[in-house]
Amino acid sequence: PPPRAPSVCDLNSADSGAGGKKLAGFSTLRRYVNVMLYGYLENGSRMGILEYQAYLRILNCLITIFLVPEDERRVLVKDVQPNSRAYEVMRLVQENFSEQITLAGLAKQFYVSEAHLSRELKRSLGISFREYLNRVRCEHAETDLSRTSKSIARIALDNGFSSIAMFDKTFVDIYGATPSAYRKNTKKQMEANLERRRALEEKTAAELKTVIFGEAAKARTAASHASADVSHFEPYEKIWSKVINIGNALDLLNPKIQAHVRHVKNALGIQMARFWGVWDKDMMIFPHDGLDGLNFSKLDDCLHFLLSNDIRPFIQVGPIATKSIGAEVYSSVVHKFDTPVIKFSADKWGILIDELMRHLVSRFGEREVKRWRFEMWSPGPWDLDWYHWYTEEHFAAFFHSIKRHVPAAKVGGCEFFRHEHAGKLGASAAFWKARGAVPDFLSYSGFPYASAEQYLLDWVTSRDFLSENIRNIKAEMCESGLADIPLYITSWNVTMSNRNLFNDTVFKGAYIIKNVIDAIGNVDLLTYFVASDAYSEYYDSQRLLYGGCGLMSKDGIAKPAMHAFAFLDKLCDNLVAKGGNYIITRDAEGQVVIAYHNMKAFNYLLGRREVTYNNLNIFFEDTEPLHLVIGLTHMPAGEYKLRRRSVHAKSGSLLDEWLRYGDNAEIWQEEIRCLAGIVTPRTTIKKNTVTDGTLKLGLTVKANEFGIIEVFR
Repeated sequence: PPPRAPSVCDLNSADSGAGGKKLAGFSTLRRYVNVMLYGYLENGSRMGILEYQAYLRILNCLITIFLVPEDERRVLVKDVQPNSRAYEVMRLVQENFSEQITLAGLAKQFYVSEAHLSRELKRSLGISFREYLNRVRCEHAETDLSRTSKSIARIALDNGFSSIAMFDKTFVDIYGATPSAYRKNTKKQMEANLERRRALEEKTAAELKTVIFGEAAKARTAASHASADVSHFEPYEKIWSKVINIGNALDLLNPKIQAHVRHVKNALGIQMARFWGVWDKDMMIFPHDGLDGLNFSKLDDCLHFLLSNDIRPFIQVGPIATKSIGAEVYSSVVHKFDTPVIKFSADKWGILIDELMRHLVSRFGEREVKRWRFEMWSPGPWDLDWYHWYTEEHFAAFFHSIKRHVPAAKVGGCEFFRHEHAGKLGASAAFWKARGAVPDFLSYSGFPYASAEQYLLDWVTSRDFLSENIRNIKAEMCESGLADIPLYITSWNVTMSNRNLFNDTVFKGAYIIKNVIDAIGNVDLLTYFVASDAYSEYYDSQRLLYGGCGLMSKDGIAKPAMHAFAFLDKLCDNLVAKGGNYIITRDAEGQVVIAYHNMKAFNYLLGRREVTYNNLNIFFEDTEPLHLVIGLTHMPAGEYKLRRRSVHAKSGSLLDEWLRYGDNAEIWQEEIRCLAGIVTPRTTIKKNTVTDGTLKLGLTVKANEFGIIEVFR
């Protein structure tokens, strides 16, 4: 026989007048529910020892105090006794509601007439069999309408209705609304409830913060004061504006990415494009594992596209992974290493590079190729089979093969990951010097990760990771006798994942401004990863935004990251001063341009709570504004025009504008064009008169806001 269905009402804590034992139970429940709530607010979905203890205490209290004895158990339908025929019919309906279950079939199963079973069910249930079956089906359909995105037709069929018309009629009879109207109203109610819940969580968290840490934890406005003498300045390198990461070589043949590359070139003045994946199978270079009959035609097409747009190639020649798509571990990278290069010894690798350079010089001329950059790659343990492929012999063969054909070309490497390569640079330097293969530049990854066990990486959310990483690399270079070699950070971002929602926020723009300011004067090149979200399009990228690393969306709309680089591009060529939240520059004619930010650090909730586009603000240490006061001294007397351009949640943020549409709304081309037109930075213009040589600027900067101030005579 089928197993007996459990009762639907085994516990009852609703009877508050039932003696002292239950009253004590209520007190216990309240105490440990409070503990569970505190644990949730503190740790999110992760259960710690405190939460497990509270959970078990609650369960024990419910069982020992509120468990209803067997003879007092009730069922939801009036007068239905366990083990009765009506009870068994209910059970069968619950288990088979999606099938074409009939009263005649049930009567046959229970060896009674259809009329007899109908009367018995009507007496026990209070409603007819057909009404009960429809109620069960509609109850399950209601859950699908509220919690899934299934079509109305699919829901009707999945829940046993023979047609949409029958489903509509039955649902209206029970719920008083059509399925589509019910779904629409329920969605509105759920969104309103979610908004109320978010507000309550923020309010509760703020109150708990005050209770735990005292009045000093209440919201306040931070302040930063700076003074700069504009008569003292010096030239500096715009390390961020020279090179941008594009992606795989094959991506350069994608018309959408080509359009985005041209846009970045025109908008930001990028001089070089860095790409990789030269040896991917889809590039069709290798007809087989040998080195004869190599076909470089697709690579030529990539290079012709760049050169025709006055962009020099920066070629990462190693067989780097195709794309980084998923979570914050390198194991989620979409590896696509179907290339025979993995089998190449150092000698054979050198021959391959020799063939490549012979072709490039023949095709484009030594005069052109010497202006390019060529970079080797050193895999990490997370790169699986490739980890032990790189050797110093491979780099030496790579270096000499290129220099043999184009002595003036810049050759370097090896996009080291500092945490993996720490302590090894001295041995590498000794080998390079012995072989006459000292790199023209050293390149490192700037992604904020630390090595974890096996092939995994831990995401480091420290606000100063990049600057600290650069400082440690420079120290190792000095110790290894390589202090005079340029240092390139050839890929950097707050994450390597192209599915991290923070990539789409105003925080990302503030992050870029902050880290560029920190890196100026400490590194020779800073190459952002990556130009466009189109690089990371995949099966799950049907929405307008999906957490891609790009400066612009897959539809070509500027994200806050793009605005940040556009602001940096406005900086003048001479550095006056820089601080934690600002950089002050000027030109030879006296125009002053200031970039600023109020980047917030991540808090302990990151990694413990699910990140959604609607709860991003809870993951920052605070959301306090910054009152920034800058005094510019030795300013010539006269009237000045101050133009401020800023990006924050209500100005210039594609994400926030999109959320106002509804992040699940279907976006048409007309709406995309509209979004592209309205997500522009806010501009305000003021005038100020200088009489005593000092121009004082005061501004309130919202959390994660960033912008520039241009001061014109």
